[in-house]
Formats: sequence, structure tokens, C-alpha cells
Amino acid sequence: MADDLAMDAARTLVTALAGQAAEAVSALARQILSRRRPEAEVATRLEETREVLTAVPAARDGESVRWAGEFRRILDEDPGARSEVEHLMELIGRLRPDVTNNAGVQQSGSVGGDNIQIQGSGDVTVVRDSGGSRWRRRR
Repeated sequence: MADDLAMDAARTLVTALAGQAAEAVSALARQILSRRRPEAEVATRLEETREVLTAVPAARDGESVRWAGEFRRILDEDPGARSEVEHLMELIGRLRPDVTNNAGVQQSGSVGGDNIQIQGSGDVTVVRDSGGSRWRRRR
């Protein structure tokens, strides 16, 4: 469970750092992550990520893996940090539409016993068709 949260948080952060709201996202991340790590270290890692994404946009997956490791360490050291990581993801999500317009967000889960997967950006509500066997996205 912590691994899923760590990867989700990493993808959210990296996607946002590649977007138009990168400075605001960086400030939010610094504020929250500096509770667990030295602020200078966090600021340096965030800036390195922004530089890599600017130079090589295709590096998003690699940067996500790197940040997932950081979030995993935070969650392993203190399971109570889960709420802080979730809060960071929520705050980044509030910066929409700048953050998510170009994001390749992917979510998967189980609803009513059916496994579903959503790819896209922005707010999505999943509704079950009346037939009961198909899912569709409603914006």
C-alpha cells in the first residue's frame, strides 16, 4: 500500500513539476517534504528534477521512480507521514488546470467488485452503465 502511494505521489509531483505551475508545486513540495528532510536537500532535488524534465521531457518515468523511492523512505520511516503525502497530492491537484492539462494521469482500482483503469487528465467521475458490465468516464 505504501508502495502504491509512493508511486502515485511521485507521478503527481513529477507531472506537476513538468507543467506550467512548476514553481508553485516546488514551493508546496518544499514546505511539506522539509518536515522530513533538510530543506536545502529537498530544494536541490526539486530543482534537479525540473532541470532534467526541461532538458529531457521523456525522463518523466525515471524521475517518477526516483521520487517514489524518496516517498517510500519517508513512509517507511514514519507511517504517520501518509497523511502529509496525501495532503501534498491534494494541494498539487488544486493547482489544476495548469498541472493536469498535459498530465498523463493513470488511476486504477476496484469499484463494486469490478477492476477499472482510467487514463486522462482533470476531474473524472466513473459511472457504471445500466447494463452493469461496462464503465465509462463522465466529466
